[in-house]
Amino acid sequence: VIYVDTERNQKDQFPAAMQKIRTKSGFPSDQNPDILDFISLIDISRADRFEALKSYLKQQRLKMPNEHFFIILDVVTDCVENFNDPKESLKLIDMINEMINQEDVTFLCVIHENPGSEKTRGHTGSELNFKASQVMQIGFVKDSKDIISLKFLHSRNTKPLDDIILTYSETEGGLIEADGDMKKDASFAGQAKAKIPEVKEWLKKLLTHKKSKTTLIKELKVKLSCGDRILEDRLKTLCEDGFLIVTKNGNTKVYELAENCSRISQPPIYANASCEDLFSNKNDHPNN
Repeated sequence: VIYVDTERNQKDQFPAAMQKIRTKSGFPSDQNPDILDFISLIDISRADRFEALKSYLKQQRLKMPNEHFFIILDVVTDCVENFNDPKESLKLIDMINEMINQEDVTFLCVIHENPGSEKTRGHTGSELNFKASQVMQIGFVKDSKDIISLKFLHSRNTKPLDDIILTYSETEGGLIEADGDMKKDASFAGQAKAKIPEVKEWLKKLLTHKKSKTTLIKELKVKLSCGDRILEDRLKTLCEDGFLIVTKNGNTKVYELAENCSRISQPPIYANASCEDLFSNKNDHPNN
């Protein structure tokens, strides 16, 4: 593992980060394992960083000619003089591609997003998005300050992977996988329209009997003012959660509530009783 840092100051931030990496890997904080090397480029001028990085990686390969290298560039845009310059960007990306093709190596390139958007910074970011085998994004779940989502935005060699939901643990001093309730909260967050709890309530009212997908979505659109695709996604989620049951009648999908999902309660029906019997106790009144 080769860790290349470009941001943290060398007085306390970078040493603290490396100590945490060691301890979380099972080593004493003051003992550097043979399989880890690191360097900071913060004191090297931007104009010279690319050549310095290239020289450093070459030296590491001479020391360990047969090892697989896992190289972390944190952050990758600081490894070139100008991340908006196509020539500078392509020079770095060509070096990465050359190493991948000729050596046993994997790169993890960390990059910031532009403020207020999800677009990666500069020409370097755009090119890396095109070239990368896997593009991941980490950040807080919308409207949450303690739920973090690791999303897989692009997978070249695999099917799209599920998000990993994380939270910060004071005990562990870092991120851990979130529990089941937090994962549910994360799945509901950011749903501007047709939030799952709201859809559930309307389904309890609308599904008094089995309904086709076309009919059900038409009725839900009136109630929730959203498009077909959003509603199809919500119905799929509720089927996976066991709230709905979907069957096929020929080529038509038919939905019904699962037995354990109660419909909206109806007033009790009284038979063979006088008015005096019905209202002898006010709590028995159907409107109560």
